[in-house]
Amino acid sequence: MNRILVIRGGAIGDFVLTLPALKALREAYPDTRIEILGYKHIAVVAENRFYAQAVRSIEYGPLASFFAKNSELPAELADYFASFDLIISYLYDPDRIFESNLRRCGVENLLCGPAKIIEKSGHAARQLARPIEQLGITVADLAEEIFFSADDRQFAQEFLSSSSQSILAIHPGSGSKEKNWPLENWIELVLSKERVSLATWESSFLLSLSRARQTKRRPRNWSTTGRIAVFASQKICRYRIWPLYSNTPFL
Repeated sequence: MNRILVIRGGAIGDFVLTLPALKALREAYPDTRIEILGYKHIAVVAENRFYAQAVRSIEYGPLASFFAKNSELPAELADYFASFDLIISYLYDPDRIFESNLRRCGVENLLCGPAKIIEKSGHAARQLARPIEQLGITVADLAEEIFFSADDRQFAQEFLSSSSQSILAIHPGSGSKEKNWPLENWIELVLSKERVSLATWESSFLLSLSRARQTKRRPRNWSTTGRIAVFASQKICRYRIWPLYSNTPFL
């Protein structure tokens, strides 16, 4: 097998939970070119970082025709999909329109993974591994792992060497109130010397929030830069703001 395409949308958490399946796929086909069709700012954690050689944007305009029944399919994309020996798709396709259009392009080997995780049906990573297991590949290790590139490590070294303090980064999540622990609880946890041994630290705390997690109730001792909320406890550290951006690796 020379070329494999994995189609994976979803948020960063959904993508990370798919990494054990991708790892087993890569280990089974170490010399195969694997590409990912997904959100580029998310799938970048896999691009040229062990899992895949390339990432293509799922937000590419002409791709919309593949989600319409009996549509005219762009020759460029038809040739692109037909060039793969195997396509694994995690897209939500209840009416199988996307699948039908892939078949029209000449795609023969297509496996469909779950687009949605089903509660009480096993670990999410195990559910996402099912299409890989259909290939006869055992997915024994469900631990998610990110393989940093040389550039990632250099960035981290330069970023961390610029501070004399320790840094604790927290990403509370981006789902609904029912799904996630309240932001106020995270703040309380960071402040609590009883729960976290921070009494002797001189530290900066980074709270990375998506838009869904922004709150009007902001403590006096925190500030925001874009989508990044940066929290620093005046009780145990010098106030400091670290401006981070969307392309900053989480370490």
